Amino acid sequence: MKLSICVNNYYKFGLSFIITAFCIYIAFTGENYRELSSHIENINTQFVILCMGLMVFSCFIRALRWKYILFSNGVYNLHPLFSSVMIGYFGNNVLPFRFGEILRSYSISYSSNSSFTTIFGSVILERIMDLSFVIIMFFLILPWLPSESYYLKYSVAILTLIIISFSLLIGLGKYYKIFSLIREMNIMRNRLGLKILNFAKIFFNTIMSIKNSHHGIEIFILSLILWAVYYLSTYILLLSFDLKLGFVSIWLLLIVGSLAIGIPALPGAAGTYDAGVKFTLISLINIASEKALAFALISHAVSYIPFTIIGAIYFFLGAISLKDIKKQDLVV
Repeated sequence: MKLSICVNNYYKFGLSFIITAFCIYIAFTGENYRELSSHIENINTQFVILCMGLMVFSCFIRALRWKYILFSNGVYNLHPLFSSVMIGYFGNNVLPFRFGEILRSYSISYSSNSSFTTIFGSVILERIMDLSFVIIMFFLILPWLPSESYYLKYSVAILTLIIISFSLLIGLGKYYKIFSLIREMNIMRNRLGLKILNFAKIFFNTIMSIKNSHHGIEIFILSLILWAVYYLSTYILLLSFDLKLGFVSIWLLLIVGSLAIGIPALPGAAGTYDAGVKFTLISLINIASEKALAFALISHAVSYIPFTIIGAIYFFLGAISLKDIKKQDLVV
C-alpha cells in the first residue's frame, strides 16, 4: 500500500512539473526581456504595497468567515484562525499537492484540540464556496465579455440562460426529487453526466448548509466583502501599471487567476497563474505581451510574498510537526 501511494505521489508530482514547465514556457517564450524589465521598474510601488496590505487584510476576512463556518462546532478565537489561514497559504506556496490545506486544518485543530476531520471538512466547504462564487460570476459576466462579435455574445447569453435554468432545475430537485428523474435519462447515464450531477449536488448541498446555518447571512456578507477586496486590489494594481480596464474585464482577470491557482501545478501556482493572467490580458483585453506578463508577475508576487513570509513566521513559531500531520488519516 505504501509503495502504491508513493508511486501515485510521484506520478502527480511529475504531472504537476510538466504542467508548470509548459505554462512557464508559453508565458515567457518570445518576450522582449528588456521591455519586460522596463514595465516592472516603472510601476507605482506605493500601489503595490497597498495591494499587499489588502491581500493580507483579505486573509483576516477569510479567517472571520471561517469562524462563522466553524461556530456550530465550537468557539474559536480569531487570531489562531488567521494564523492557520496564513500557514495554509505558506504550505500551498512551498509544498506540493496543495498540502497547505492539511497544514491549515492541523494547525487549528492542534491549537484548539478540535477534530481534525471536522476542521478539514470546513476547509473543503470553504473552497467549494469560493469555486461556486467564481463559477456564478463567470456565467454572469459571459454575455458582456470584451468582444466585437455579436454572434459570440448572443451565443454566450443563450448558453448562460441554459446553464442557469439547468442549475435552478437541479436546485428544485433537492425538494422535488428531480435528481432521480434526471439520473434516469439516457443522456446522463454516462460518466460525464454522472460527474455533472455529483458536482451539482455538492454545489447545492454547500448552499443549503450555509443557508441552514445560524450565521448564513454573516457568511454571505463576508464572502461578498472578501471578493470586493480582491476586486479592489486588482483595480489598484492595474492603476500601478497605468491600465484602465472595465468592470467585466477586471472580474475576468479575477476569475482566470482563481481558476489558474486551482490547476495541479507546482507549489505557488508557478507558471499557471502567470500564463493565465497574461493571455487573458492579451487575448480578450488586447494588452501588449510584455506589459501583460509584467502585470501577471507582479500580481502573483503581491499575494505570494506576504503570504509566504507571514505564514512561515506563524509556522516556525508554532509547535507544528510535519511528522504528526502525516499520521492524519486522509488521502489527498
